[in-house]
Amino acid sequence: MPSTDSLRDAQSASFGHVLFDCARRLDEIAQARLNVLAGKRLARPSVMRLVPFLTREGIRPIELARRLDISKQAVAQALNLLEEEGFITNKPDPTDGRGRLVCLTDAGEAAHHLGLKVLGTLETDLASRMDSPSLATTFRGLKAIHRILSEWEAVPPNPQ
Repeated sequence: MPSTDSLRDAQSASFGHVLFDCARRLDEIAQARLNVLAGKRLARPSVMRLVPFLTREGIRPIELARRLDISKQAVAQALNLLEEEGFITNKPDPTDGRGRLVCLTDAGEAAHHLGLKVLGTLETDLASRMDSPSLATTFRGLKAIHRILSEWEAVPPNPQ
């Protein structure tokens, strides 16, 4: 059986693992800062997982559940929290008379911008702790990776 040390070594040598761990830590720190700014607990993991998919145009709750691989009930609970804060509204889905779309409101878009501002502050804090060219290079690399992963979502690469 492999040792804990060998697992740690394998994790620290894995680009994907380090990227996931950085994303998790950044997410937790950003949520904490956003909650301090808001003066209450607005950001929570169950809600923040939905945020990247919420737009003014809207998305069906069932599509959120599918994309996040969680139950419709879990999506409904998180959406209820957002609706109570006035960040989202529901409107009929024009493509399906029985369906509904969840759409960002003005307040929801403002909250999203506040979240981006918090991320910008964290970026500035990171840049002050490491040299700026390294952060700029990392950001360019992440944007390139993002582009490739977006292409892979449309046409997955062949498994090897």
